[in-house]
Amino acid sequence: MDDLTPGTPYRVVARRVPNGWELHFECRPPVYIKRLDDAFPEARIALSHALELDADSLSVQIRHDLASDDLSSQIRDAVQATADAARAQTAAATEMRKAVVALKNLELTGRDIAHVLGLSPQRVSQLLKS
Repeated sequence: MDDLTPGTPYRVVARRVPNGWELHFECRPPVYIKRLDDAFPEARIALSHALELDADSLSVQIRHDLASDDLSSQIRDAVQATADAARAQTAAATEMRKAVVALKNLELTGRDIAHVLGLSPQRVSQLLKS
């Protein structure tokens, strides 16, 4: 059975079945749910009954099993690409703020900065305030 020390999540596998999902545990039979947004509360309830613990004290980690290695790989790649894009967006915003400040230090007006950087004057104003 998984280690249930405080703070360690209990691992549950959600497998797609006709018209819903099955939550698979090590300590009890699977539980059927209609939608994945029910997975966390239902997993906690099922585990609390099987392990005789308070449901609110259980941390649950859901892994999705779609029974397709190709699809699982595609999903991992898409999630990774989204995370990479978010990091790149954050880095770009930081560089844009630096550029706005550098241009302001050259005593360019907000409208001139906007023109140079391809931003709206309102966005330049926001960046100067942050």
